[in-house]
Amino acid sequence: CIGFKVSHEESLHFLQPLSHIPILLLSCAEPGYSNIVFDNKSSIANAIDRWIDSGIRKIGMIYGDLDNLDARERFEAYQETLSKHNIPYQPNYTIQGNYTTGCRERLKEWYTAHSDLEAIVVMSDSIALLLYDILKEQGIHIGKDCRILGFDDIQLSKHASPPLATIQASPQYFGILGVQEAVRRLDSVSGDRAALCQLPPTRITVPTFFIHRESFDGIPQPIAEESQDEL
Repeated sequence: CIGFKVSHEESLHFLQPLSHIPILLLSCAEPGYSNIVFDNKSSIANAIDRWIDSGIRKIGMIYGDLDNLDARERFEAYQETLSKHNIPYQPNYTIQGNYTTGCRERLKEWYTAHSDLEAIVVMSDSIALLLYDILKEQGIHIGKDCRILGFDDIQLSKHASPPLATIQASPQYFGILGVQEAVRRLDSVSGDRAALCQLPPTRITVPTFFIHRESFDGIPQPIAEESQDEL
């Protein structure tokens, strides 16, 4: 079962009538169900640590739909890391992004009102690249005037100008791991579906990796030497 834009109540409404069917949740988590999720927090938290350690204080975030586990955990990582460094959370430094046609204008208005931001964590690479266009229109030098961090490591990210720093979270590996775990659990009970339903729930957390590129600090990173740090 894959949950994306689904609330906790909607998830339970869907799952509870299926108690007789073995269930493995991907990219969502509900009590009593086995799940596989990305480590959404560690890489973002450590990237923000790097910014703060270099003297950056005004850090904003474009976050996703908070009904979604990935978006919620990424936003929590942002808030928790600021708190760890005794930097007050300022709601006006954050805005919810989405993939609607009106998102660009909303982000443009938001950034124009908060152009003092030194760095911005963005919910996804796609939205980060949209932000690139907005900042360039205003003459902002990405990586120096304002630092940007995306999430997903889509193909376009390393070819952006400047290349987009991001958190790599491989959907291919995620899917493979899901199939492997389903097969492993089935084999552990010799294919007995009733016994499979009685197995205790497990949680597998898939690591993510920080990809250091120029948008992070203005320092060019040759593609051949591009660093991938598990944070």
